[in-house]
Amino acid sequence: MSAPSTHRIGLSHSATLHGVTAFPVTVETDIGGAVPNFIILGLADKAVQECRDRIRAAAKSVGLPLPPQRITVNLAPANTPKAGAHFDLAILMSIFDKSELLIGAERTFFAAELGLDGTVKPVRGILPMLLAARDNGLTQAVVAADNAAEAGLVTGITVKGYNHLSEVLNDFLDDPRISLPEPAVGQKLTPAERREVSDRAVLDMSQVSGQAQARFALEVAAAGRHHLLLVGPPGAGKTLLAQRLPTILPALSVDEALEATAIASLWRTEGTIEGLRTTPPFVDPHHHASTSAIIGAGRPSAPPGAITQAHRGVLFLDEAPEFKRDTLEALRQPLEAKKVTVMRAGATIDYPCDFQLIMAANPCPCGYNPSAQCRCTPQQRHRYNTRLSAPLLDRIDLQVRVEPVKAENLGQSSEHETSATIAARVNAARQRQRARLQEFGYELNSEIDMLLATGALKLPASTRRNLDRHLERGLLTARGYLRVIRIAWTLADLRGIEMPDMGCVDAAFTLRMNF
Repeated sequence: MSAPSTHRIGLSHSATLHGVTAFPVTVETDIGGAVPNFIILGLADKAVQECRDRIRAAAKSVGLPLPPQRITVNLAPANTPKAGAHFDLAILMSIFDKSELLIGAERTFFAAELGLDGTVKPVRGILPMLLAARDNGLTQAVVAADNAAEAGLVTGITVKGYNHLSEVLNDFLDDPRISLPEPAVGQKLTPAERREVSDRAVLDMSQVSGQAQARFALEVAAAGRHHLLLVGPPGAGKTLLAQRLPTILPALSVDEALEATAIASLWRTEGTIEGLRTTPPFVDPHHHASTSAIIGAGRPSAPPGAITQAHRGVLFLDEAPEFKRDTLEALRQPLEAKKVTVMRAGATIDYPCDFQLIMAANPCPCGYNPSAQCRCTPQQRHRYNTRLSAPLLDRIDLQVRVEPVKAENLGQSSEHETSATIAARVNAARQRQRARLQEFGYELNSEIDMLLATGALKLPASTRRNLDRHLERGLLTARGYLRVIRIAWTLADLRGIEMPDMGCVDAAFTLRMNF
């Protein structure tokens, strides 16, 4: 009996996104049968299924039409959902590999959308997909030219960026009889030219007029990475302050920057990512945003929610009481766990969300309480203030009133400290925290737990005498008690003293209960 003949299939590689994580996908292709058809297997969503027509048109545009036979494409593993138009190029290259037109495609990662004219288009999520490809042992990747800079952030894998399908094929064709002409591609903008031009002034703390207490609260929040609530009338500078928080925060570490950049790659809708994002992200969703938009939709193809977009950075909720009550309550668990698990029918996705929460609110619906200008009834004020529930407020370390700016303070912002000056103190305070907490596995005062606060870092009884009295009188919960201790340690670090004294503890209590 003769040995069975080897049946060769076409191969290429891509990846699928599941939340903020990418998983490798092997694209397998078989061609055979007299009846023309194009079948895609492997739990492919509508965007993947629609690639059949894009691929046919793109292949025809370069003079290599698909064979008039049955084409069967399998996206393996078959039990993992696949979503997105980035499979276009990988599927087409797998088909050409089966037709024995290419060399090297079976060892290459592809992620790009194809236009009907053969244009190679950028897609979102390139950075996490390249990380998955590298971890899967691949050493070569092909992406759109506009994704090349972002893909190049991943070390250990060679990245090539292309503008047109004919360029890709000329590098992979294995038949000397076939030579595709270079496409006429319009002039490309340089990375500097592609960046969005902004005429806004550079944000800096020196631009804030007055507000000495609120500025100090912002510095404390930055030093210990504490959550902060600013309460004050319209025009007092709450938003102005919050927007400048990233300017006094330390730059992200390399690992943190890679995380933040990968997440930015997943949810960006335009523009390109040219380098690691070392500045903490600042995300400020509108108060009409849905709970899914804030927490995450829970669909593999959907971008992460705002709390994940703010991972390693700041989530700012302006006009916080105007957000839906269920949206605000949904923040309680992520604030503690620093991750959120979204469960939907057929999908369970874990999103990282280690963010610093800053909220701004008016003291009443009209914003002018207490003053003669306020016309709100007591009932209206009560309903407005209870929109921020006690369990949510209990998780906010600093709760500070922002007073209206006085006339003598207007125009004197240039006399205030710059962000660079404040950032230097914040960095010094964080270094003291790391030196003290590293033996316990922590880095920041906001991470101190009750066991540590009442154990190795327990304050003397004389120092916490007033704090204990507040707890006994019911002015603080146990969670609030712990948060005051955390703030006290941050105040001590900013002052450069070894341990909080009674002044630090009392000031911490005031910063928590000052609205």
